[in-house]
Amino acid sequence: MKTRVHKVPVAEGELAPRSVEPVAMVNDPAAVAAALERTAAERMRKRKAQRRRRRATAVMAVLSLTAAGGFGFMGWVGVDAARNVVGGTTQEVITDPTAPGFVAVVDETRVSAVALTTAAGTLDSVLVFPEATTDGGTVAIWAFGELLIERDGGEVALRDVFAEGGIEALLAETARVLGFAVSDGLVASATDITAIADFVAPITVRNPTPVRVEGDDGVEVRFPSGTIELSSAELGEFMTMESYGDPPENRGLRAEVALEALGTGLAKLIDANPEAETAEDPTDFGGYLIRWGRGDHHFISLPTTPIPYLSSFLYRPDFARIADEVGAEVPFPASAFPGQRPRTRILNGTPDTSRASSLVSQIAALGAEVSTIGNAGAFDVAETTVVYSDAAFAEVADRIADYLGTSATLTDAPSDATDIDVVLGANLNR
Repeated sequence: MKTRVHKVPVAEGELAPRSVEPVAMVNDPAAVAAALERTAAERMRKRKAQRRRRRATAVMAVLSLTAAGGFGFMGWVGVDAARNVVGGTTQEVITDPTAPGFVAVVDETRVSAVALTTAAGTLDSVLVFPEATTDGGTVAIWAFGELLIERDGGEVALRDVFAEGGIEALLAETARVLGFAVSDGLVASATDITAIADFVAPITVRNPTPVRVEGDDGVEVRFPSGTIELSSAELGEFMTMESYGDPPENRGLRAEVALEALGTGLAKLIDANPEAETAEDPTDFGGYLIRWGRGDHHFISLPTTPIPYLSSFLYRPDFARIADEVGAEVPFPASAFPGQRPRTRILNGTPDTSRASSLVSQIAALGAEVSTIGNAGAFDVAETTVVYSDAAFAEVADRIADYLGTSATLTDAPSDATDIDVVLGANLNR
């Protein structure tokens, strides 16, 4: 499972002065603009402010920066009117991404969650929508409400977490399971699904398993297997109804075919009526579905481990498979809580200025939160180094070092900005 990494200071002369740290966002220009628009929303503003308080730099302005050398998709944030005062001295901020000493802050991948509730108001499942990758690919991650998680020394179902603490408690626990932060969330009921489906209903789906319910005359089939046509009112019920004697993962199969029909239907509707689309990044369930159904998309049922219980099963997260199958869907993950992922800085010490940016997502997939990226103080570094500041980060540091073909080193000079420092040298075999 992924963990976060923080920068560790290295020997003086290898890195640019810490004061030279303009902030930038790793993303395409449209995504940067959307991220700036999102900061107007109260929830996003508060969450981002909390995360950025950990950083020593004071953000004063945000600009777009178009540059060569692998940093062309970063935005630059000026610090103290383009100057940073540290220890009584003032130094010029380096703003050229191709220059030694340039450092930028990685803009984390936005991850949105939707709590799907039944007609009775209980949690059916959680849908997680990471923002689209730079190639336009999107994913929907689905987890059922019966999933057991560790909490307060025992185990509790996500459904009960939601019942007791609402959406905020659910987001926190979902983030712990996923291994990265969830930026924002909302609740969508079966009625909300019906309202969205009204635009494209009736919807035809291929139901993989029959849905059975207990009625006055015993168990009856509510939705047969095979190809069926659903009204908008039936779709919400179809997605959130528990089937008698059916394992919860079968609900995920139904959710997948329903979302596929609904998402692609909404996307086609919007594409046929472009005047109905806004420039704002979607922050509602319908918007998430449109974004998901528009391009290259797929669906993941959260990997679980079944545990026999009486004549049935209980289900716990399969963290190893979650890291493998879900982690790669979030190229720039952030920590949901301190220490979940060590904060990591990646600096390029070779003439190839695209090297650091080309390794961000791979290093993040090894358990790091890549918080900053840039250039070392010179481009003639011979050896690739991985330095970490605390034994708690050793596992992730060793994974990164192994991937880069080197060994990790523990430093006795901890940093308040990062947990792990990576400097790429000429001997890098990636």
